[in-house]
Amino acid sequence: MKFHTRRSFLYAFALLMAMSMSASIADVWPSKPIKFVVPFAPDGANDLIARTAAEGAGKALNQAIVIENKPGAGATIGADYVAKSTADGYTFLISAAGISGQVDATSEASIVVLPFIKSVKVRALSTSWTHRLAKYPDIPTAVEQGFADTQIAHWAGLHAPKGTAEQIVQQMSQAIDAGMKNKDIQERLKAVGIEPIGGTKASFEQFIAQERARLQNVVKSTGMTEE
Repeated sequence: MKFHTRRSFLYAFALLMAMSMSASIADVWPSKPIKFVVPFAPDGANDLIARTAAEGAGKALNQAIVIENKPGAGATIGADYVAKSTADGYTFLISAAGISGQVDATSEASIVVLPFIKSVKVRALSTSWTHRLAKYPDIPTAVEQGFADTQIAHWAGLHAPKGTAEQIVQQMSQAIDAGMKNKDIQERLKAVGIEPIGGTKASFEQFIAQERARLQNVVKSTGMTEE
């Protein structure tokens, strides 16, 4: 019984020490450059978003944020790399998602098609999100054209490895939000059809949950099946 009590005490002491170490790491964060991993090749929409987000967040944190592209296997290589990284607040993943379909037309990220629209090689029929693009207000939304259920967006967010201290996650969330509200960054993103949103960790989690539920309903109502 005494041995068991001593072992419990040692375990509790070790746990307390681990918690103290985690807190002290969060207190001095960030003390070195941070890495944003982009699971796609350079020069694409996600790469641009990552670099502008890194610039804005880096200014807010007064620390350098570097971009590392790890493309391949449908973005799983980069995602797996971050998931297996040390949860110390120095490695994050830029994620992206969207839906697209092809019939006699195509639905693509605005940054992809805007050069073709400007050169009059293609005609923009509508934007598939809930509101018009700030820099291209003449392009109507699909909802305005009578397609009330159309809501397709290519979005990006930031994720940290499981176990990252909540204090660090919140600080990074605030830094990203500050970056997205930077006037210069907003203008640069809007110029290529990207609408910076920012927000909190809670609002991003809520958005993902709503999107998951909405898309599940789309799959059920259309009878889509996995191929």
